[in-house]
Amino acid sequence: MRWKKAFLSLLLSFALISNTISLGWSVANEERSDTVIYALHVCFALYVFLLAVWSIGQDNPDHCDSILHLTTLLTVVFLLLGSAAILPPTRPPIITSIEDGYILLGLWYGLVGIYGIACFIAYTTPLGPLLHYPPSDIYSEKTVQSITNMDEENVCGIISMFPSLILPHCY
Repeated sequence: MRWKKAFLSLLLSFALISNTISLGWSVANEERSDTVIYALHVCFALYVFLLAVWSIGQDNPDHCDSILHLTTLLTVVFLLLGSAAILPPTRPPIITSIEDGYILLGLWYGLVGIYGIACFIAYTTPLGPLLHYPPSDIYSEKTVQSITNMDEENVCGIISMFPSLILPHCY
C-alpha cells in the first residue's frame, strides 16, 4: 500500500512541476489573469502533493481519511480540468502570446492525464488491512486441514472503493 501512495506522491509532484512551469511562463509574459489562475493551480497542486506525502507515513486506520480526501479532490479536479480540455468555449487557459502554444497545450493535456492516473490510483488504494484471519487460531488442526477454501482474504468486506460505488467503511 505504501508503494501506491509513494507513486501517487510522485505523480502529484509532476503535476506541481507542470503547474509551476506554467506559472513561470505566465509571469514572464506579464499575463495577469493567467498568473492568478496558475497561482491557484500551484497552491492546489502543492496542497494535494503534501497530503499525498503525508499519507505515506500513515498506517491502516489512520490513512483512510487522507485517501478519501485525496480521492475526492483528485476526482473533482480531473472532472473539471478534463471537461475544460474536452469542451472548451475558448482555448484552454494557456498563455497565447508565446509562439510555442503546442508545448503549453501538451502541458495542459499532460496535467489532465496526470490527474486522471492519480485519481485512478487513489480510487484503487485499499482503505484497510488485508481481510485475513488465520483459521489455525480458532479451529483445531484437523478442521484446518479439511478447509477447501485457501483464499487469503477469507473475511467478507470491501477494502477499496473501486469498482463499488458505495461508500466504504474505514476499519
